[in-house]
Amino acid sequence: MFATVCLICSSCSSDATKTKTAETPKTYSVGDQKSINAVHVSSDGKWILAGGENKKIKLLNAATGEVVWASAEQPDAVLSVAISPDGKYFAATCGDNTQNTAQVVVYDMQTKAEVWGKKGQTNNIQLVKFAPDGKSIIVANHFSIAIYETETGKQLHYFSGHAADVVAPYGHVDAVTAICFTKDPSQFVSVGWDKNVKVWDLKAGHEVKNFPEADAINACL
Repeated sequence: MFATVCLICSSCSSDATKTKTAETPKTYSVGDQKSINAVHVSSDGKWILAGGENKKIKLLNAATGEVVWASAEQPDAVLSVAISPDGKYFAATCGDNTQNTAQVVVYDMQTKAEVWGKKGQTNNIQLVKFAPDGKSIIVANHFSIAIYETETGKQLHYFSGHAADVVAPYGHVDAVTAICFTKDPSQFVSVGWDKNVKVWDLKAGHEVKNFPEADAINACL
């Protein structure tokens, strides 16, 4: 059995009826039996980025399913992947809590060359996501959220709830699992296993709202 990526598209059946119908899903093999942990489709719909337990990042042609590029083996399982909105860059994270194998690496989409990376981290880097304007990239792991400049890797913001980073818990105190951006480019929302939904303001430099929930949270839209 091979690990697969399933692509589902929707389209309008006709201008007259304005009824949307789902096309037959396209299923693509990535060529091995390992689980896929993350997948991302480019904004123009041309590319699919995938990564998983085989410790490799793979770029597929969305129309044909052909694997057009595969990375060298990463230090550990790939946990998250992302393509910038303008299609110029893509990124991937990996990690294992028991070793210093966690990392985030940003690549040039055209050349596939590594642009910059943050390597040798101690905690899983659960998430990587580009800002809507593509100028910055947000990276989250256990306890912390960091924002870097996409082109250079320069750190722009850092928020943490880990006792080693701050005098008292501030921010998430467990794994950050998902992030979404608001219409205001200076704010974003994060959720995590600590059962909190947090709204952050980049201009203020800290969280501005917190909504506790009853259970751990794994996603936000």
